[in-house]
Amino acid sequence: MQIVTHAPRLTLSPALRNHIERRLETAIKAFESRVRRISVRLIDLNGPKGGIDTRCRIQAQSTRGEELVVSGTGENGFAAVSYAVDRLHRLMRRRLGDRKAGRRHS
Repeated sequence: MQIVTHAPRLTLSPALRNHIERRLETAIKAFESRVRRISVRLIDLNGPKGGIDTRCRIQAQSTRGEELVVSGTGENGFAAVSYAVDRLHRLMRRRLGDRKAGRRHS
């Protein structure tokens, strides 16, 4: 599986890049054989104005050619990525049909 990250107007620190990779690997572990490529795009919506202004858009392409797209907004890249990855996991569970991936064990 290939993960491509774009952050046109943001500085993509090694910590943020690591956060993206770790969160994606954990979230899609059950679906890894069914995902061909994931594209992550981070955008600073407000520039230097501040506020909740970072959006993360994740596009995943399944091996069947299906395109899964989610986005999340947060006050920084870490929060936006976490929100979007959680949404991607739920969407994959619904669309790719792995019911076991959503179960929690105590």
